[in-house]
Amino acid sequence: MAASIAASTVGTPLAAEVNEVVLGAQYGAVYLPAMAMESQKLVEKHLMASGLGTVKVTWVKLGGPGGDQ
Repeated sequence: MAASIAASTVGTPLAAEVNEVVLGAQYGAVYLPAMAMESQKLVEKHLMASGLGTVKVTWVKLGGPGGDQ
């Protein structure tokens, strides 16, 4: 039984589609590459180049004074 399941799934490519990608970044020099990716829309460009269509990319800014209490 296990051999038949393995044989039936070996040649089947897996596929998953998402409509939105959420990425997080903070302020500071360490996140400068992420800031450049956001401003130049590099994630969107690479998603389109990979043939994944239009995927909404949301950038969330993390951190702030909330944790200093």
